[in-house]
Amino acid sequence: MHFASTCSCHQPTQVSGVAILRIAFIQETFNPFRGGSQKRVYELGKRLVRRGHEVHVFTVRMAEDWLREDIIDGIKVHRITDCSNYLTSDGLRNIYGVFKYIKSLSSLDFHDFDAVDVNHCPLFPLLFLGVKERGNVVGTFHECWADEWKKWTGNFLTAKIGCLLERASFLPPKICVAVSNFVKKRIMDSFGIDPNKILVLPNGVDTSVFKNSHASQRKEKVVFV
Repeated sequence: MHFASTCSCHQPTQVSGVAILRIAFIQETFNPFRGGSQKRVYELGKRLVRRGHEVHVFTVRMAEDWLREDIIDGIKVHRITDCSNYLTSDGLRNIYGVFKYIKSLSSLDFHDFDAVDVNHCPLFPLLFLGVKERGNVVGTFHECWADEWKKWTGNFLTAKIGCLLERASFLPPKICVAVSNFVKKRIMDSFGIDPNKILVLPNGVDTSVFKNSHASQRKEKVVFV
């Protein structure tokens, strides 16, 4: 499967003096799946499309009735890996599915994209593409586990390996995107990454969702998020 030319010096298309970018999101879980990182990529992607950019998402096909090639709100979706049990019953990744996804990614050429944004979770696609496509890879970090690997894995050896791999994942990307200042601080404090390499792009809120809400005005009511 081939989505791009082998040219490594791709220049953005100019339309009325404005650069139109080709952007690839490497996002293992995407529509119709619903989740946190999926929501971020979907909301970013459709807004980039509205601005005239060309947006592609390379993801996992987790159900037989999902199309392999799809267009959602202008986003070109490529479900490059078939894996119905990609997520386990306890919400973790099927390691076989992860490596199957990496194998699918390895057959693609991303040199003709202006930016390749890779979700940090799971770590392996970012590590792989960060080395393979070094020049234009951006890593998006929704969290930083650092010293909490032991808490989540329950195994000292697995936690140690996970922490080492996480540390390595910050090295290949040209830019590391953190979704909050808290995540940026965790990355800096835990792994000593140069703050100039970390860009904070917060998750947004679609305020139009709340336009038709009619909350009562009782003084004793407290609303929190």
